[in-house]
Amino acid sequence: MKAKERKKVAPGDNRREAERLGTLGEEIPMTDADALRRCQELAEQARMAGEPAVGCIITREGALIAEAGESVHRLCDPTAHAELLAIRAACAALGTLDLHGCVLYSNVEPCHMCAYALREARIDRVVFQRRVGPIGGTQPTEPLLGKWSEDWGEPPIVEIRDE
Repeated sequence: MKAKERKKVAPGDNRREAERLGTLGEEIPMTDADALRRCQELAEQARMAGEPAVGCIITREGALIAEAGESVHRLCDPTAHAELLAIRAACAALGTLDLHGCVLYSNVEPCHMCAYALREARIDRVVFQRRVGPIGGTQPTEPLLGKWSEDWGEPPIVEIRDE
């Protein structure tokens, strides 16, 4: 008997479509392209709300754990970067400060402040789409995401994707 083929239900597809396909409740792994598209959606929502256009999500084993858009103006908090908000939400969702096994996706390179938090949280992999110049956490002058550290151990894998 031939197995029933199922269409992947990408993030953002509606619940009715998932029910129709029989995939509601299944964890369909999110690809890098799916994740970066979601970051772009969150960035556009932030831009439309008068914020810097930054979106971030965190996944573990392809499952969405947390997401956030930049909210510095709305929260009147200069540390309310999308990456920091997503890290906070992921820690709360998982009930731990240790985010080993997680991947952080962003439409822009994490700044130094966010890069420090990424290392503290022990995120394994970082994927972003656009460098931000001297304030980026992967810059050669201060590569927080690229150096081994006695406190943090191995740095996360860092990938730049233009998708």
